[in-house]
Amino acid sequence: FSTYDPLLDKYGEAHIDGSVEGRSASFAAGDEKGALAMEEGDVSAKWTLKRAGSEGLLPPSGSVVRKDFGAMGFRLLAEEKLFVLDDAETEKDVLKHLGKPEKKSKAELWGADGLIHQQWFYKKKGIAVDFVKEDKSGPGEAYSVSISAPSAKKTSRGIGIGSAQQEVLKAYAAEINREESDLPETVVVGSIYGGVVFTMKNGKVVSIFIGAAAE
Repeated sequence: FSTYDPLLDKYGEAHIDGSVEGRSASFAAGDEKGALAMEEGDVSAKWTLKRAGSEGLLPPSGSVVRKDFGAMGFRLLAEEKLFVLDDAETEKDVLKHLGKPEKKSKAELWGADGLIHQQWFYKKKGIAVDFVKEDKSGPGEAYSVSISAPSAKKTSRGIGIGSAQQEVLKAYAAEINREESDLPETVVVGSIYGGVVFTMKNGKVVSIFIGAAAE
């Protein structure tokens, strides 16, 4: 940070003005936690205030780190995929959970990853699951999930079809990749190489993709 200007009043509140990589930010914090954080683009900054008596504050200690959207995305992908599929991971699990699909795509070998892909479509449920396997005789594992109307499925943070864009931005504030997002139409959480992509129309979620949108 470039400046530090603590102002302590009788309510025990502190104020810090600072900047990270040329980006200015201002924080006001009460005394309940004494920790400040900034999420700005691909930079994450955190400070911890240290109280020195009742009339002053010691300079904050903290760190500035560049966000690893790739790592965030793969973690979210794994968590959200299991959540919306109720822990179903294989073709057998999904059959048990969702039943027989209304349609299946042709199994095809993708040159990008060297795996055989096949999509199962549950149009009446608003769900499509992409399975991958190393060979045609092997077990298929859920690779990605697409959600659209009329699905009532929601992510682990309560976002579903019809959720407002502001709800998405609030629920995934720390993991939103603004460089890869195309606001207001799409919000990329994590990365297009692994994560969650929310597609918007008129400020509402119309589809959710959990997986790798690019190779």
